[in-house]
Amino acid sequence: MGRMRIVIALSAAMALAACSTPLTTREKGALAGGAIGAGAGAAIGSASGNAGTGALIGAGVGAVSGALIGDAIQADEQRQAAPTPAPPPVAAPAPPPAPVVVAPPASQTMYVKEIKADQVHAQTIYANEIKADIVQGQIYQTGRFETKGWHGEVKAPVVSASVIYAKEIKANSVVAQAIYVHKLKVK
Repeated sequence: MGRMRIVIALSAAMALAACSTPLTTREKGALAGGAIGAGAGAAIGSASGNAGTGALIGAGVGAVSGALIGDAIQADEQRQAAPTPAPPPVAAPAPPPAPVVVAPPASQTMYVKEIKADQVHAQTIYANEIKADIVQGQIYQTGRFETKGWHGEVKAPVVSASVIYAKEIKANSVVAQAIYVHKLKVK
């Protein structure tokens, strides 16, 4: 009977301590498990004549089991109460690239006595004589050109300049926007 008083006193002390502050789910589980275990242990112990011992053992096992169950429930509650993480930010599309500005090449002017090439390209051609298979562009018949600026001879597969001054051009094709020529021989 003395042990039963101890169990009741311990249970009352635990109940009073539980009332002093709000209990966590873990503490509520330990208290409930301890009370249920003490009652079950006392009932089982009384059958064997040791109700106090049974109540003590039942209270200990019940408190530990109740605390473990309460801890699992508390962890689940915390998981549910935690704010859902924000979705990852969506990357803004990259701005379009800046426009590419290509500066026209600096004006190139060529003064030459003779050009021998497969292709001759220019914005404007001034020539005393052109001998070519193909001539494309606006052609203007002019008088002879005289200048002291004629320099040497150019031999290349392709000759290109903004403006060409030549005494004679021999090529497969001559292409320019404007062609000022004294003698034109298309083959």
